[in-house]
Parts: sequence; C-alpha cells; structure tokens
Amino acid sequence: MSLMASSPAGALLREWRATRRMSQLDLALEAGVSTRHLSCVETGKSQPSREMIARLAGALTMPLRDLNALLIAAGYAPGYPETALRKPELAQIRGAIDLILKHQEPYPAFLLDRHWDILETNRAAVAMSGFLIGGSAHSNMMLQFFDPDDLRRVVAKVGNSIAAVTKEIELKKPLPSAAAAPVEIDAGLPPEIGITASV
Repeated sequence: MSLMASSPAGALLREWRATRRMSQLDLALEAGVSTRHLSCVETGKSQPSREMIARLAGALTMPLRDLNALLIAAGYAPGYPETALRKPELAQIRGAIDLILKHQEPYPAFLLDRHWDILETNRAAVAMSGFLIGGSAHSNMMLQFFDPDDLRRVVAKVGNSIAAVTKEIELKKPLPSAAAAPVEIDAGLPPEIGITASV
C-alpha cells in the first residue's frame, strides 16, 4: 500500500495547499511547524494531532465543514456540529440573520449558502432585481451574475467585476474530496473568465 493511499489526511492537505497556492514551506511558516514535520504528515509518515490539524487548517483558512472532513480523514471525530438553519435550536441565530437583512435596507442584502444559492433576501434586494432586470430566473447568485440576460447586463465595468468574482470562486470552491458534492455552474459561466468553477 502506498503512503498516499494510507494517508487520506495528507492527501487532503496537499489538495488544500494546491488550492491556496502554498508551498510546504509557506504552509509550515504560516502554521508554525517545521517543513519536515509537515512533509511527514502529508506522506503519512507522521500522524498529526488534533491541535496540529487545527493549526494547519487555520493557516489554510479552511471552513469548519472542511476542517471536520480533515479531522475525520485523520481518524478523529468531527469537532464542529452542523445544524440546518431552519432547525428550532437555531431560532435565535435565524432571528439575528433576519434582523441583519432588514437593517441593511434601503440597500439590498442577500443570505447565501456555500454554493452561492440565495436563501433569503431583504425587500430592497427584491425591489432592485425587479427594477434592474425584471426579476431573475436563477436562485444562485453566481448564475445571476454571469448570465448575460440577468445581472451581468447591468453591471458596470463587468470585466473588473468578473475578475473579482472569479477570484472569490477560486478561493471558496470546495475541494473534490469535500463531503458534500459541489454544485456545478460552469455551464453558466462565460468563456472569458478562464476557469471551470464549482461552487
């Protein structure tokens, strides 16, 4: 059995390092560990502690959901529970989100999930969409933004905006090994942005 096959946590770390465009030296310096130790963790020669995983995940700015996946890959229990927003135990959080959305008015505000799907909006967002484009056929913010018949046609300096949004997609997209399957939106992306994005 190869070391890579015996170290799913190491493979995940390498994927995240590649996504963040970090060398082993960059990550080791950011996390405050030796390059040799990091190399041993990635190849499976060393079993990382929970603390080590947390430090590496922090240096890679991994979302908590992906930190849980890394903990599981290393043989530990997930450290952070995941609860649906509509569950009764999150009623206070839900109330706070509703208050934040309402207090953004008269400016538009959107609540998005990690796949850029629009979960909630305030009244100003609905009014803006109706005024600018007569409403949107998409419930995904990236599809709205990149569809030439949707928000894209009313965005000023669309080239600069596409570059900024593309960078955001690259930073936030889940890895192929993430627990939840990503939502493919590349069919809605224009060819000039130069990436195939999964959000």
